[in-house]
Amino acid sequence: MPDTIYGFAPVPFELLLGYFGRDEVARYVLHKVFSHFLIWNACLSEIRANPGSVKASGANLGGMAHLGWAGVLVTNEIDPAAAPWVPSEGASASLQLLASGAISVVTTTMPDARPMVDAGEVKPLIVAANERVAAAPDVPTAEEALGNKRAAYAWRGIAAPKGLPEDVKARLSEAMAKVVESQEFKDFMAQRNFGIDYRDAAGFEAFLKDADESIGSALQAVGLAK
Repeated sequence: MPDTIYGFAPVPFELLLGYFGRDEVARYVLHKVFSHFLIWNACLSEIRANPGSVKASGANLGGMAHLGWAGVLVTNEIDPAAAPWVPSEGASASLQLLASGAISVVTTTMPDARPMVDAGEVKPLIVAANERVAAAPDVPTAEEALGNKRAAYAWRGIAAPKGLPEDVKARLSEAMAKVVESQEFKDFMAQRNFGIDYRDAAGFEAFLKDADESIGSALQAVGLAK
């Protein structure tokens, strides 16, 4: 595990268990159904041609929705300042802004957007995931749409204070694995449009190392870190 988070803050814990809830809580980029952005490349073309004309939201400044959006732009060699981020009080407020025409796109998860997607009010352009997800199988991944990979997930994990005895870590890890593998947990997650991608401590560490690099670069791109 790295000694700092995103290269800036000390890590006061050690990873204990894998994370879960990944697939269907990948970040989607959504637009209003009657928008002229029928495909993702049209959105990027507008941002490049008319900086400032496309405004985005999804949550607060510096949150995962914001950094996921900035990461997609940076990956495609676009300064995030060319598509201003409008801070909001979460996905619901952002989707209301989108419906009203105040902004052009929203980055959020499918569980948050599902009611408006099902109502035909908004449409996903891409999903920032490594592969298409069951919640919206017709939505292309960032790699399919753009030719480069970009994944931004909402995830959950378990950690513990550094120095936890190995036997305690082992017992907790085994207990968590049993929970994730139980039918009750699978049903609970499926009912809420959440997928499951369990990782043990080593797999979780590998995931966080990748996230440390990508999120750190996004923080720098939007001017929240040096």
